[in-house]
Amino acid sequence: RTAVLDCIGPRVAVTLIDLRADSVARSAKRSADEAGKDVSAMVFPEGVTPIVKPVGQSEVGELIKLEAQVLAAASRWSEAAAIHERIVQVRTRYEAALTQRTTALNAAASKRALRDAAKEDFLDNFAKVASAIKGLYPRDKALQDVFFEDVRRAGGDDEG
Repeated sequence: RTAVLDCIGPRVAVTLIDLRADSVARSAKRSADEAGKDVSAMVFPEGVTPIVKPVGQSEVGELIKLEAQVLAAASRWSEAAAIHERIVQVRTRYEAALTQRTTALNAAASKRALRDAAKEDFLDNFAKVASAIKGLYPRDKALQDVFFEDVRRAGGDDEG
């Protein structure tokens, strides 16, 4: 339970940095548009949608492409260096958030696997014990039932 709850923060962080990356990409697009149609076409040949639509590692890949395209347009675009720095910063933070989310999800999965393995071990041992008791007392259902008392009673009343 704790490991699953520990996943909430990193998942929210990825969502927030995704929104921030989208904002930075749109801001870069506006700046490129202001620099001229040729700069905008060079940096954003397919527009901003292919960058802001994906989420996660796919968007990080698009941000890396955008970094290269911004650098390629640097000779025609006075704000290219500043825009490039903003994109690098948001991409780096995005990658860190993805890593933290993956680490948290893997920790939860690992603990879930341990829990499931312990549950399976318990059920296997219980089946062995039940089989052994039924083998020891094959015709004595009342005695068998003593070993397998129903601990969940209707209404929650415990009888002494």
